Amino acid sequence: MMLRIVAVCIAAALVGGCSSIKPYPNTLAKNMRVSVKVDSGSVVKSTSALLDIYSVDAKCQIAHEGRLELEDATTNVGLPTNKPVYLEFIFANSNYLTRNSSSTTYGLVFTPHAGSNYQVKAQYSSGIYDVVVRDSAGRVVEQTQLGNCRARA
Repeated sequence: MMLRIVAVCIAAALVGGCSSIKPYPNTLAKNMRVSVKVDSGSVVKSTSALLDIYSVDAKCQIAHEGRLELEDATTNVGLPTNKPVYLEFIFANSNYLTRNSSSTTYGLVFTPHAGSNYQVKAQYSSGIYDVVVRDSAGRVVEQTQLGNCRARA
């Protein structure tokens, strides 16, 4: 457990510093279930999954709402509804022998709708990642990259 905490702090330092990243309050009604499976591909490496949550304004500018450490299982998340959010999945790697750290990120913009629930499957194995968001009916949710966000009136 202690090695995992150290790995997460090292990874967090890569993307902004361990102490400066605020945790996501996660106090809203849980409408997204994130299932994570990570495999570093090596016994000397550790991979952690993190989720940064951002609000997206009408001009497609983002504001960081906080970070969640995703367990290697399932995490329930409460997202605001009827407005776009930017989700950034961070797969942080650290090597115990060389003390090298790196991270891979995947971000998407989508709008959670009131009354809907979402399932996310996030997988990372040996440098390859896959993130899929589905609605309660099992349909893949349209995901937009932040660079493709369109300003709203």
